[in-house]
Amino acid sequence: MELKERHDIEDKYKFDISDYCKSEEEFYARLEKLKQESKKLADYKGKLGNIDTLLEFEEFSDKISVEANTLGYYAMFLIDVDSSNNVYQKMYANANQVFTDMSSLTSFVGEELQKLGEEYLKKIIADSRFASRKLSYEKILEELPHILNERESYMVSQMGNFADFQQMFSVLLDNEMKFENVADSKGNMHELSVSTYGKLIRDEDRTLRENTYKTFAKGMADYKLTLFSLVYNDLKADDFLNKLQKYDGVLEKQLNDYNVPKSVFEKIIQKARENVKVRKLYADAQAKGFGFDKIEPWDALLMLGKSDETVTFDYAVDKMRGAFKYLGKTYEDAYERAIKERWCDVYPNKNKRSLIYCGGAYNKHPVFHFNWHDNATDMLTFAHEFGHGTQFLITEAVQPAHIAELPFIVVEVPSLTSETVMFKYLYQNAKSIDEKLIYLQSMIETFSANVFSGCYQAEHEYNMRKAIQYGEILDVENASQNALELRAYYNAMPTYDYTKYNWLSDGHIFVAYYNYMYSLSMIVSTHFAKGCFENNEQVRQNFYKFMQTGYSKHPLDNLKDCGVDLLDDKIYEEAFGFFEDLVNEFADLVDQKCKANN
Repeated sequence: MELKERHDIEDKYKFDISDYCKSEEEFYARLEKLKQESKKLADYKGKLGNIDTLLEFEEFSDKISVEANTLGYYAMFLIDVDSSNNVYQKMYANANQVFTDMSSLTSFVGEELQKLGEEYLKKIIADSRFASRKLSYEKILEELPHILNERESYMVSQMGNFADFQQMFSVLLDNEMKFENVADSKGNMHELSVSTYGKLIRDEDRTLRENTYKTFAKGMADYKLTLFSLVYNDLKADDFLNKLQKYDGVLEKQLNDYNVPKSVFEKIIQKARENVKVRKLYADAQAKGFGFDKIEPWDALLMLGKSDETVTFDYAVDKMRGAFKYLGKTYEDAYERAIKERWCDVYPNKNKRSLIYCGGAYNKHPVFHFNWHDNATDMLTFAHEFGHGTQFLITEAVQPAHIAELPFIVVEVPSLTSETVMFKYLYQNAKSIDEKLIYLQSMIETFSANVFSGCYQAEHEYNMRKAIQYGEILDVENASQNALELRAYYNAMPTYDYTKYNWLSDGHIFVAYYNYMYSLSMIVSTHFAKGCFENNEQVRQNFYKFMQTGYSKHPLDNLKDCGVDLLDDKIYEEAFGFFEDLVNEFADLVDQKCKANN
């Protein structure tokens, strides 16, 4: 299986990002103008004690930040579809430099506000002109002891010039790492890369799956020292900043940022551990359905249900329309625009990054970066990313740029809600046991990956960050051994020592507790999805209200206003009950299929 060159893919399957920028020449012209404009930020130093001037500074900062984000996204979209292109690499580097420079130019703000004192901050909070910024200034007031002085802020801003470990990691993983080709049962060879792994590991040929799994693990082991050094240095940089700001741990800082008690973090992990037994029931049902003695890791993503239909993007376009009706007219209208205006980059190509995401700048259409493999689960992936994109549109319609994004800790709620609604629709309209099994397995794996694997990864990350925080020895071997042991606990299938370095393929580690946030969002989304699919108008309104609020409220307060209390066990019982129902339904269908085959 050889990847196509970018120019060999039809235009209709490639995104149109001309709304962001139309050419390299325009990019550099606008970037140069932005550089000159951004220098004016420094003119506000020493003047923020005047409320009128402070408001002017905030509005000016918002304006140029929107332009910086637009150009930054444009360069990112380009490099992500061709990471080897030197022109795109230069554009991306230049855009990042502008972000770094803007951060440096505003390094005085924190210390200046700190010196102006509590009474001044309270005066700002009470001013109606700052109503949309009220939460932001309340957070500044709460975090006065943690605010860095101007020199410290400047030095931290400069770290981006030499410490972009995530970018180095991505280039290595997606572009420079080489894996051996893998053979199927007939001796045919297949090209293995991070991009092709997802398709090969789902192939019906068990020999190919096993070889893919083992060869990938070997590749991770071969590059373990380089990959770990990038992860380790990024964690060290986070720890340095954490200590500089006088927080008691990176997790504690993250939770404090969102006003979330640590008990919520601990509760999700506790509930996931209590329900690991349900994963074992699923693995047993899989083994029975396939006629295997046990499910091996390379079998986990194989579909028990068989379908003669190839789920191309064109095929999926019409099929997906029905699901979005359950999410409201805004979703339906956005979907039609996404297809017509080419918001999607669909198929993999050489040097295209393996990432799947939705990104977008304020008041620009969202862009969807896929690696479509022509299988049923791609529709669920589309729904997931489309949930992000529609949330951007919903929030931006009512909120200004500075609060038009959801707090990161709950940013996956719209996407996972959309994905779960898509599952319910596809499952309800499935025409056979085989088709039902395909969608059930996909949803079971989605829940498992987000909740169980998310909790395993969160625990592992917590252990590594704590080791660094307290000066304990952390190297690739003990970090990987801890990952292996946690994976063995959370998984319901054999775990092999040679896979201990596989955790190093997860680039999400570069965003603190990213995987935990997925776990939390999956718990919430099961509630919203159930209500939307049952046409419960109150729940649908609550779902929209949640998205419309953006970051004008603390996330737990926003959720509580929308009918979800993360301090109440009921929401967890509903979520894990949903998962257990999926597994029981799967087991019943396996029994039916086995009886029919006999």
